[in-house]
Amino acid sequence: MYSRPTIGLEGEPPCSSSDNRVGRDKGKRSKPASRWRPPPEGWTKVNVDGSFVIQTGGAGIGVVGRDNRGNVKFLACQEILSCASAAEAEASAVLMGVRLATQWSPGKVLLETDCARVAHALQAGKDRSELGFIFREICEQASMLEEWKIVQVKRESNLVADELAQLARRSKLCKVWLEGSPACVTHLLRT
Repeated sequence: MYSRPTIGLEGEPPCSSSDNRVGRDKGKRSKPASRWRPPPEGWTKVNVDGSFVIQTGGAGIGVVGRDNRGNVKFLACQEILSCASAAEAEASAVLMGVRLATQWSPGKVLLETDCARVAHALQAGKDRSELGFIFREICEQASMLEEWKIVQVKRESNLVADELAQLARRSKLCKVWLEGSPACVTHLLRT
């Protein structure tokens, strides 16, 4: 058993194993996109996302950490060469987000993921699935933070992390930005 964060739910989207991002279905009416909301003062919000292609087993993960004014503390993306599922990609993204937060923002951290399975497993505190070892490592790393919470959000609230995950998968990129950002997310950081 490991320490449990608190969890809040904002929507019910599952992890997707395809590239079903906002705006993909032309001709269908869509709801207005949820916007990123800043964390409470004194907290850092870390949005994470995984991109998984079932046909190849390839994946990418994306992470963005921001303060309550929306200032970027760090951005990261990483390709994963062999991945078994969308949930594994998402759990790996949470792990990377926690690792970066412990190094660059070790205070109070609010993690946001659009994967219900990962959020619920971390909230439950005990998981015997094939991803249990990743969940245990997340909790061990997070114990170095002053406080942490995990929140499930709608995919539309996670667009920067989603775009970084797509970038990593498409470009076979592994990079951390502490200043600046890749062009593909600059416009998303302003909204």
